Amino acid sequence: MIFPVQRGSVPSAAAAAHYSIDTGTLDTELAYWLPQLAGNVRWIMPETIQRAITRSPTLQIEIENLEVGAFQRAEVKRIGDPLFGDLRKLAAVLDARVAVIPVAAEQVGASRDSARVQVATAVINALNGVVIWFGVIESEPDAEGEAAGVASAAQKFARSFSGKKN
Repeated sequence: MIFPVQRGSVPSAAAAAHYSIDTGTLDTELAYWLPQLAGNVRWIMPETIQRAITRSPTLQIEIENLEVGAFQRAEVKRIGDPLFGDLRKLAAVLDARVAVIPVAAEQVGASRDSARVQVATAVINALNGVVIWFGVIESEPDAEGEAAGVASAAQKFARSFSGKKN
């Protein structure tokens, strides 16, 4: 399951300036690049997750607003409720095992034009709550401006799950 970018900011160097990005554009880029570059994975996209929630209103889960604040405060090895409960329910409904959550995304750098897009990402075993991986995926240095940075970060994100080195 791949979730939309959540609200929040990416932890980074205090000296750098932080600039918000259009997370909807990043979600769209991820939806394009994941099947293209990491087609070896069965991706359950946010639209499919949302449709399942709409058909089962008792789930009462807002996929854009998951409880991911713990990732911004500490190193998380295993998630608890309410995030674990939400992921576990969705995993059961969608027959999924792993949740990929872009915890936050923003541009970081000296100026908006030269800032790099950073996407803090958590990969979680939805069946037992173990955090498989957490890290920050960053756009390529030559991707200048928000649009190029978002596209570069989405491509790098997708390549991270392709199993290929490049």
